Amino acid sequence: MYSSFSTDPYLYIFLGGLLEVPSYLILWPALVYIGRKKSLVALYLICAVCIFAVMAIILIYPGGEQVAKVFFSQSGKVAVTAAFQLVWMYTAELFPTKYRSLAVGEASFCARVGSTSSPYINDILGGYTVWAPAALFGTVSLISAVLSLFLPETRHCTLPESNDFFSKKKDKEADRGGSKETSLEDVSQGVVNLSYNPETGQPGTERL
Repeated sequence: MYSSFSTDPYLYIFLGGLLEVPSYLILWPALVYIGRKKSLVALYLICAVCIFAVMAIILIYPGGEQVAKVFFSQSGKVAVTAAFQLVWMYTAELFPTKYRSLAVGEASFCARVGSTSSPYINDILGGYTVWAPAALFGTVSLISAVLSLFLPETRHCTLPESNDFFSKKKDKEADRGGSKETSLEDVSQGVVNLSYNPETGQPGTERL
């Protein structure tokens, strides 16, 4: 089976589509119990580790260890598929209504550019050095994980409806007329809006 995995396009597409099922299954509990930010960072890191593992196998055992290469490559696919679905929701939660559609559209455009150029990158770099595409893709995944650390957590928080959510006023609740909404700045500082927490149902805020 493994010997024909890379040469049989039907088997490759079938197994690739089948492996998207666990991607969606692991994403839901991760979002509920871990949060958006930690889940995204973890998924990018898992993808990077799997890609670098494939690169190491290519360097150490050229032409061999097909089982290990298939395992790590498909494990990375599971992680990056879950991360891709998470980014769609996370992007919409990060931006206010005025810019939400624009942000999601630009993110989708960048994703299309990446998916279109990746086969050419794989063929061109792979023609020079067989491990170069894995090194590039793994590095991009690692950089994505690091950059995701600077994003705020949006779990249990209201969606920003206007630019007022980004104001840096000291007394935010007084300026909002007693509103219990949590701004994106509050989110970045670890403040959770409990009025929208289904576990407590209590108004007010609490620092993590």
